[in-house]
Amino acid sequence: MRAAGAAEPIGGLAAPGRAGVEGRIRVMAIRPAEDETVLSVEISDSTGDLTALFHGRDRIAALVCGGKVWLRGQVDVSECSPGGVGGDEY
Repeated sequence: MRAAGAAEPIGGLAAPGRAGVEGRIRVMAIRPAEDETVLSVEISDSTGDLTALFHGRDRIAALVCGGKVWLRGQVDVSECSPGGVGGDEY
């Protein structure tokens, strides 16, 4: 992990753990789940892209398509989930 507040390249996320990333929002969608709504936000930087999932949310006022965002949270880099961050800071 880099110094506090520094964004890590999305394409460099290779192991599960906490990470901070910065990128541009490409796609936002609301995905219904069993007992809750999940806001799915795809972000990208020059090295790759990932999907951030916000459980129990259908919108976050500060997030808009085309806007830049800095996220910090738990990363899952499994084959089924090519890159994702559970955003608990945005």
